[in-house]
Amino acid sequence: MKAEIVSIGTELLLGGVLNTNARYLARKLAELGVDAERQTTVGDNPGRVAEVFAEAFRRADVVITTGGLGDTNDDITRASAEDFMGGGAGRTILPNRRGYAEGFILESGGKAIIALPGPPNECEPMFANGAAPWIRARVSGTIRSRTIRLCGIGESSAARAIADILDSQSNPTVAPYAGRAEMYFRVSAKAGSAAEADALTAPVADEIYRRLGEYVYAEGEDATLAGTVTAELLRRSLTIALAESCTGGLLSSAITDIPGASGTLLECAVTYSNDAKIRRLGVPAETLARFGAVSAETASAMAEGAAKRSGADIGVSVTGIAGPGGGSPEKPVGLVWFGIRYNGVTRTEGRLFGGTGGREAVRARAVSTALDIIRRSIKEI
Repeated sequence: MKAEIVSIGTELLLGGVLNTNARYLARKLAELGVDAERQTTVGDNPGRVAEVFAEAFRRADVVITTGGLGDTNDDITRASAEDFMGGGAGRTILPNRRGYAEGFILESGGKAIIALPGPPNECEPMFANGAAPWIRARVSGTIRSRTIRLCGIGESSAARAIADILDSQSNPTVAPYAGRAEMYFRVSAKAGSAAEADALTAPVADEIYRRLGEYVYAEGEDATLAGTVTAELLRRSLTIALAESCTGGLLSSAITDIPGASGTLLECAVTYSNDAKIRRLGVPAETLARFGAVSAETASAMAEGAAKRSGADIGVSVTGIAGPGGGSPEKPVGLVWFGIRYNGVTRTEGRLFGGTGGREAVRARAVSTALDIIRRSIKEI
């Protein structure tokens, strides 16, 4: 069975709403063994919706829509689907236990439209309880995936390390995905059963671990670097204190987003000015005068101050130039220094974050890099 996902809603085209439904449906279809070959977003226009249906059914057996459903008889999706499939189409009603708009399945000539509501809290249970059983009864086999998450290495470098695997893939497949400061490989296999699919993915995943294990921080579709680091700090009963400059509290926010973080994070000092670095962290004025706020020496002093003044097992610092101004030939925009103190020893690392994305991207990459430094350092404690 081949499927396509059609998201209906002008607010999606305008960027006012994040399309989480398409991501959810793509994952669930893969688990069911359905090939979802294309996703389309279209505005609230009956003529354009009809055009999308015509294009999609040239390739797919099933079109799954989200959005455009109302609690009246003149909603866009219902009218467009009925017009396209014709009056003789078989209809299955999908009850909505979270809202007013019913979903439905229209079948005609070996094709089907599955219409789901737009709100995720309505779409997801309707798919799980109504659409998924209908699909499961019509397909054989399943697709199983393993998501291996890496940090501290770029997508191109990671891809080169497993180039032979990527070049020879068939079943299972290996797909690389890149984020701002992290990347992951999704290893997917299709087979008659979950056990058979898992057996296909296992040797490929094992080889990725063998070659890139030092960069792997977790496995799982929903795993995060902040969650992995925080869980490991808690598991080892280690406390941490942070000193942030250019990230302005984003690092502490990433950690406190994780439930239970109060068991490891003692405090965070956002010392944006030189004066704050001196008063709050005890950074020597002569260090700032001689080396500047963005330097290995200042990052070291900040980490030491965070650890000593809080009594934490680990002190971490971040200081850099996020831009767009403030850079120089010696210290360009994107330069960030990190410090970490543990077991009485302080280490520093410097990174230059170039590329696109501007100030926001530099700060986001600095947060992920700081978390990765903590992750790697924990292994040494």
